Amino acid sequence: MGVLGETQIPVYTGNSLSSHGNNSQSDDGNSLSACGEGWGGVNQGTMKGQFGVRKIPIQFLRKGHLIFDRRKKLHKVNKIVQRHYKGQIIIINLEKSYNSIITTPTHLILSRRIKPLKVRFNSDKRLREKTRKRAKELRKNLTHTERLLWNALRNRNLGVKFRRQHPVGPYIADFYSPEIALVIEIDGDSHSIPGRRDKDIIKDKFLKDLDIDVIRIFDSEIIDNLDGVIWRIDSIIKKRGERVKRLIRWCGARKLRTGDRIISGEKLESVRISGIENMFADEEVYDIDVISSDSIITEACVIHAL
Repeated sequence: MGVLGETQIPVYTGNSLSSHGNNSQSDDGNSLSACGEGWGGVNQGTMKGQFGVRKIPIQFLRKGHLIFDRRKKLHKVNKIVQRHYKGQIIIINLEKSYNSIITTPTHLILSRRIKPLKVRFNSDKRLREKTRKRAKELRKNLTHTERLLWNALRNRNLGVKFRRQHPVGPYIADFYSPEIALVIEIDGDSHSIPGRRDKDIIKDKFLKDLDIDVIRIFDSEIIDNLDGVIWRIDSIIKKRGERVKRLIRWCGARKLRTGDRIISGEKLESVRISGIENMFADEEVYDIDVISSDSIITEACVIHAL
């Protein structure tokens, strides 16, 4: 295992953690909670711009430095293992990111297991543009019940981010949370018509083939019992969050492929791999032994500790 020395590691340098709600040591005396308990697949925010956090190359880490694990808790570095490596290295490029992961083939990276897609997304550019344009129009003209529910879902009120009138393949979801792969559809009276109901069944099948769960709610429920609807959605979000957490696993770098998803470092978001390169290296690589943790957040991803 091992990563190259230029790999950037966010390090806590000693300023107050009080803004994160906890500045005391844990029972084992080795970890500190920086951003709350556990992640469970839900984005808890980013360390970028936090007071007392800076990035340094892994080759300059020293024993006693405080670094973050995948739950955004602080742990002390126990030791740095440096060794000379001569052989294949893997360069993993990520979508919408200037950061790349450069590692030995056997190093473990936190990834998200995704179900193989049984249905292709739109390959027709004109159809994609038409769907996006339609979604934009729908966002400007939400129905009364859509506005009521959107006020409850927006700004992470239920712990996860939702997007309203969001394109998914050839369809537009009323509300979609990419973090937990959940769609919420509001059905009016027209959805009870047999022909429309058949279309809804086809749409639901498309989404479920992408491992996206679908909740359908009648608009009358929102008007008559909004609190009950929110409670129901909140319960499903928690169950879905636990399921997504079980999809998170360690994967050797050599097993990753273009299109797979890894957990991106600082924001702990699921990010798609845009490309993988192989090359020969003859240089130093580094591993970190961390007290009371098996993971380390880097600038680009989450790697396994010794």
